[in-house]
Amino acid sequence: VYKRQVLTGLLLFYSAPVRYWYNIFFRLKLLLIVVAGLNVFLFHSRIYTRMKDWERDPIPPGAARLAGLVSIVAWSMIVVSGRMIAYNWFDCDIQPQPGWVNTLAGCATDVE
Repeated sequence: VYKRQVLTGLLLFYSAPVRYWYNIFFRLKLLLIVVAGLNVFLFHSRIYTRMKDWERDPIPPGAARLAGLVSIVAWSMIVVSGRMIAYNWFDCDIQPQPGWVNTLAGCATDVE
């Protein structure tokens, strides 16, 4: 299933790579995917290895709960930012935009 999602995502990106790359929501989604991946790596390499110590406790340790919270927030924001990619509120070809939008999107503007 994941192979199809990656393939269709890459094909969609390939359809208009410049437009997608300069989309703030696309960049946010990529950043959040990296954060979610790091969260999984840290959870499985550090927290999950000590699960036998805390599996009978009524409340998991703070690190496990934090990893769960980061996972829920990251994946929720990945879904929302993925949906927001379709909207071009912050495209470089729609000027004038606020300075922070131009900076985050990497827009080259002639504004002095």
